[in-house]
Amino acid sequence: MISKSDLFRDRIEDIDQLKDGTLLFGSRHRGLILWKNKKISNITKADGLTGDIVSDIFVDDDNDLWVSTTNGLNWISRTVENRYEVQKITEIHGLPTREVNDVAGFGEIIWVATNKGVASFNKHDIKRNDRASALYFDDVFIGDKKVELLPRYSLPYDHHHIQINFTGLSYRSQGKSLYRYRMRGVSDEWIITNTRSVNYPSLLDGKYVFEVQIANEDGLWSRSKRIYFEIDIPFWKTWWFITLVLLGFVSIFVISFKLRGILAKKKEEQLRLLEKEKLMTVKSELKALRSQINPHFTFNTLSAIRNAINTQEKSVASNYVVSFGKLIRMVLESSKNPTIEIGTEIEMLTLYLDLEALRFSDKFSYSISIDEKISRDSFHIPVMVIQPFVENAILHGLVPKEAQNLNLKISFTLKNEIEILCIIEDNGIGREASRKLNVLKNLNKKSMGMQITQERFDLHYKVTGKKYSFTIIDLIGDENRPEGTRVIIKFPL
Repeated sequence: MISKSDLFRDRIEDIDQLKDGTLLFGSRHRGLILWKNKKISNITKADGLTGDIVSDIFVDDDNDLWVSTTNGLNWISRTVENRYEVQKITEIHGLPTREVNDVAGFGEIIWVATNKGVASFNKHDIKRNDRASALYFDDVFIGDKKVELLPRYSLPYDHHHIQINFTGLSYRSQGKSLYRYRMRGVSDEWIITNTRSVNYPSLLDGKYVFEVQIANEDGLWSRSKRIYFEIDIPFWKTWWFITLVLLGFVSIFVISFKLRGILAKKKEEQLRLLEKEKLMTVKSELKALRSQINPHFTFNTLSAIRNAINTQEKSVASNYVVSFGKLIRMVLESSKNPTIEIGTEIEMLTLYLDLEALRFSDKFSYSISIDEKISRDSFHIPVMVIQPFVENAILHGLVPKEAQNLNLKISFTLKNEIEILCIIEDNGIGREASRKLNVLKNLNKKSMGMQITQERFDLHYKVTGKKYSFTIIDLIGDENRPEGTRVIIKFPL
């Protein structure tokens, strides 16, 4: 069976077996790997091994393991509790060098092949040092200032930069002592190091315990040396300061609320009078603009009736008079209010387009469509703002064009439930050709209806806060030829 354990991802340098069937693997970077039945584990440098690069494994007659690494020899024996105990053997114990290539044994004699020759020793002559190395604190710095060595420190909140220096005495380690430390309150995890200084630049308020230990040459850790620190909380975190600030905010809020109420009552009457005066002024201006639309439209329609009479088309003139009378009545009735139902606006547009079609002898056709989501009776738009755009499309786009199938399309659609779009599209000569034609006819005056419509939009915005707008788009066909004009009017709901 091939194992899928991650421990076997590295190269295996040697294989051996214990008497109980446990398989031993010397890996390139994972230390000693043990495999028995379905359980796979390993012993590494963190467990006391001299290194994680295992080059050779030897099992002696006592079922003890001898593991060679590039950093020394390891004697591994099983304890009564069925755990593995590691004892390091380096040049401190008499090896020529720590770089061990191979190990073998005969009885109690162990032979070791190193890069600097062969060494042998009696395994029972190797004694484990069960005496921990001595450890001392040298200095403590609070901020940049060295302070007296004490077992306990109580510090103000702004003294949160702490440095601790320590020294361990392990003569056989030849100055290569291994330390581990932790600051409980920051982390309970041990940090292993060769340095003898620890720096904490910005501790928060709270209680801390600094612990440090030293390992002797056989990996035995000493008891912890401890220093206790307590950093006061800053004044802005104290209950009395927080309470004071909250009371201050509450007081300011109550006073501000009362003052705001008093000032609001004083200004409310002034604003009410100003808004009433402003609304009356705006409504007067809006009414005046609507009154300008009606004469403009009336003049054009009467001119059409006159033309029909002059050409002795009495039936046409009669139809004109009937339709015109009905349209005038609707215009007069709708001019009383600033807005009109869409259904009524469409009816007025239909009457107007019928009159224009009669006027120009059915030169063009037209269609009006409305989105089924739009209620003709519920939605309102400003009165007579569509008619000037329709008039321009007819007089300046369709009438001057010598062609068949001239058409004017008007549609109402609901967009995103927030606005109604009115699209007026003709397939006339386009705006550029119309401008050139006006120049030839010496007609340079600006469209009165368009100007009045924009002014009405501006005034409606002042009254209702709704931003009405229109966009004019030139339609271009093949070979960059004009194919008419599209006007998009937006009515926000």
